[in-house]
Amino acid sequence: MIDFSKRTNLLERTEFVYPLQDVNEPNLFRNLFSYSEIPKVVFNHRLVPFQTPEDMWITDTTFRDGQQSRAPYTAGQIVKIYDYLHKLGGDKGIIRQSEFFLYSKKDRDAVYKCLEKGYDISIIKSSDIVNPFEFK
Repeated sequence: MIDFSKRTNLLERTEFVYPLQDVNEPNLFRNLFSYSEIPKVVFNHRLVPFQTPEDMWITDTTFRDGQQSRAPYTAGQIVKIYDYLHKLGGDKGIIRQSEFFLYSKKDRDAVYKCLEKGYDISIIKSSDIVNPFEFK
């Protein structure tokens, strides 16, 4: 049984007995992993109990970690994704920060273009790379 706890703001398992059974068909836990919704995470508080705050936000790392996991984005792609992040964050500003690695002039140019948008998303620049405002 899974219930939402108003005390912790989490989905919590309310039964903790896990008997082993030999079954003919797998239980795919479609109540947690349906094909039509985002997968749900159930916390049982056995290992790391915590409470989720009511006010939550996202720090995006697409332009930091994402640049290392695939072919680098073009400046145009960065600006387009930044527009999407602004739209996804909505009026409540759920996405509050976007982190950038400034490896090249292209990356710095993209940061300028994103700043020109005037969105309510703070742009965090990697501290060990040249600051785009000092770039010549």
